[in-house]
Amino acid sequence: MILTAVIYGAVAMFAFGVANAFLKAPAAQIGVIESILVRNLAAVPVLAVAWVLISGAAIPQLSFSAVLGGVAIAILGYLPFLFFLQALNVGEVGRVIPLTAVVRIVVSVLFGVIIWADALSFFDLAALVAVLIGVFLVTYEFRSGHITPIKSWVVPAFGASVLWGFLYPLFG
Repeated sequence: MILTAVIYGAVAMFAFGVANAFLKAPAAQIGVIESILVRNLAAVPVLAVAWVLISGAAIPQLSFSAVLGGVAIAILGYLPFLFFLQALNVGEVGRVIPLTAVVRIVVSVLFGVIIWADALSFFDLAALVAVLIGVFLVTYEFRSGHITPIKSWVVPAFGASVLWGFLYPLFG
């Protein structure tokens, strides 16, 4: 069971990493909002059909409240995505993605501890510290010997990761 979860997690990490790296070019060429629109117009119908075909489930009857809830979740989910693409549009992929990932993890963990009363072990805290150190090393410029100054991509990247950090535990 754990091996299956690790395999799924590794595939998801790889897919997210590759997808995020490839988002920089369209965001720069056609714009941030246009990139989100094209992505959704292509992905949502394909995923909906694949879900029906793979699961064998019938298309569900949707109530007004279910549709309204879905729209709210979509807006809440894509607001951080908008910030993320803005950060990718002006920042380096190798710096934006690690920052958004680590802040998202820290906020999700803190949110889980505060709201859901999740317990953290010593090893959980040690792993969190290791991740923070890793992101610091990614953003550190060894050639010049100083920490990269705050640039225009940091604020939207930080905003995206904080919003994602609050949203992920709510959907779990």
